[in-house]
Amino acid sequence: MTDESPTTSSDSFSQVKDLLELAGITAPDHDLASLAKQLPALRRKVDRFYEVDTNDEVAASVFRADPSY
Repeated sequence: MTDESPTTSSDSFSQVKDLLELAGITAPDHDLASLAKQLPALRRKVDRFYEVDTNDEVAASVFRADPSY
């Protein structure tokens, strides 16, 4: 789990607004509010991916140049 405190709605709003501004996107406040409402759930889902212990395994596909037919 994360050591961070839960994100408040005003924090989420600011984070969404800042990220979109960095990408050069301006959105109306009602769209920002909608995205800010979804952000905490999305962050929890992404955090779960990073909690999986993969040890030294590498999650990548392997291309084999030798034909196997």
